[in-house]
Amino acid sequence: MIIECPTCHERAKLPDSKEGAKVRCPSCNRVYRAFPPGRAPASTGPSPLVISLGIGGIVILALIAYFVNQEKPGPVVPVEEPEEVVKRDDTDLTGWNSKPVKAVRAVYAAAQNFDQGRLASLIDPARTWAWRQNREAAGQEGQQPPVEAASPEASPPDAPPVDAADPTSPEDFHLLDEATRLTFVDETVAAMVQGDEEYAPYKWKPWEGQVISETPEEAVVRVKVDRIGSEVHEVRTMEWRLIEYRDRWLVWSWERWISPEEAKANRVARRRKYEQKTLSDGSIVIEAEPCPLTHLPDTPADLRRRIDGLYAKIIDLSLTTEASDARQELVKIGKPALPKLLTGLYEIPLETEAQAMQINMIVQALREITGQFFGFKPMAAFGMAGGTSEERRQSAIKQWFGWWYRKGHKFEQIEEQEDLLEGYIELTAKEKRELERDRSSKD
Repeated sequence: MIIECPTCHERAKLPDSKEGAKVRCPSCNRVYRAFPPGRAPASTGPSPLVISLGIGGIVILALIAYFVNQEKPGPVVPVEEPEEVVKRDDTDLTGWNSKPVKAVRAVYAAAQNFDQGRLASLIDPARTWAWRQNREAAGQEGQQPPVEAASPEASPPDAPPVDAADPTSPEDFHLLDEATRLTFVDETVAAMVQGDEEYAPYKWKPWEGQVISETPEEAVVRVKVDRIGSEVHEVRTMEWRLIEYRDRWLVWSWERWISPEEAKANRVARRRKYEQKTLSDGSIVIEAEPCPLTHLPDTPADLRRRIDGLYAKIIDLSLTTEASDARQELVKIGKPALPKLLTGLYEIPLETEAQAMQINMIVQALREITGQFFGFKPMAAFGMAGGTSEERRQSAIKQWFGWWYRKGHKFEQIEEQEDLLEGYIELTAKEKRELERDRSSKD
């Protein structure tokens, strides 16, 4: 097929398949439709006069172009229809494929592949250590962390004491000797791949993630995870915090995050667990069926181990002063110790005097932490206190659990109340003896 430029009349050959395509003339750069001469599509063009004037102008331009470009003939090049080019940024800045979320996904993948070396390269040990130290200090003071959390299992040996009023900073980590720092990293990543912590990364698979906030140096990521190997679809949301270091995102804290919807569902579930009962003596009480309780999700692993150790001491009848000191420690810990104590109250049967003594220690700790009492004196069954029926004993245990499901989630700590009448009332000798006996029974 022979085509001809309508401007400079330069002719060229093109395959028949290119008929109608847009081409650029190599001589004058005019872009036109490629049709053989005489076969161009008809159009309702301008008037003959305009056409004549136009042709005259074209002839003049053609002559000029001919003499200017006569040494520059060449093949024509087909061109496509001009299109508006829209540049699109396909980089995922906040979703599943964003850099912070990918860093969190890498942690889960390394944990499930038991790759401790890879994990060690994905965390910021100094910030992780400071985070854990401050959480442990908050737990010792009876304070609650802001969200439900899962922390690394191990605590570094010989770690300096933490003042709750002076939080530990990542710089303090570098004051530890090298062996202590390496031990902390080793134990932290070991817990992530095989620890018994509820939210250890090797137990959960992430499937959705989002960057919640990000600055040039720090990011907060929430990922939805599903428990690996569970027959039930257990979806949780974990909140991760990261720091950017040399163009890489490193994790330093991971906590369970509870959405408002999940918190509401939990409240509904708690309400269904307790009910009002009327006992044979006419007493109206709130009861719930007792069962073993796990540690609170926001209780750090090291504090869980501490609670378990103190509990073992208070029910060890071979200990005296140590058991009493352990009970006072549990009282100081407060709310995080309640699930362990309530579980013991439920699991220890009242069949022997020794068991009654164990339960007595548990009840005393529960009373001192919560300020609650449901009429249950364990020693009554063995003639060491007066009048607790078996019905009342069983009901008291259920009332403790009823209180837990109804109010335990929002309970913090009872405050010491000042006795405004102390010093103004003179006790009788009998009252003093009863007060002393009361104090002795608590100990």
